[in-house]
Amino acid sequence: MRPTPSALASSRYVDPREARASYWKNGRMSAGLLRARRQFRTPNAIAGVLLLTFVGGVFTYSMAAVKQDTFDDLDEEVKRRAILNAERAKLSTEDEKRAMQAAAAVNSSSTVLKGPKLADRTRSTD
Repeated sequence: MRPTPSALASSRYVDPREARASYWKNGRMSAGLLRARRQFRTPNAIAGVLLLTFVGGVFTYSMAAVKQDTFDDLDEEVKRRAILNAERAKLSTEDEKRAMQAAAAVNSSSTVLKGPKLADRTRSTD
């Protein structure tokens, strides 16, 4: 006689509430859970120490590298860039004025020379 599916399920699988109760008793880890975790404690601690050492080393190196720089060259660079930007701005406004005048001249001369619009041409041929 074959067992029912519910009987099979109960024999193969552990109820989650039962498993939770077997590992955590009164909010504390049970002896079985402590034994299962013991083998991972040392490798996890070593990995944590190595990661913390690496991060600390990168931070220390970065701070030491920044402290060595006096940043004297930045003042000269900022002044030079400010002068260049001012010259570019002056040239660009003058160039913009010239372009506007040229566009106005072309626009005024083209209105005189323009023929009928495309829509007018199509209507007249109908």
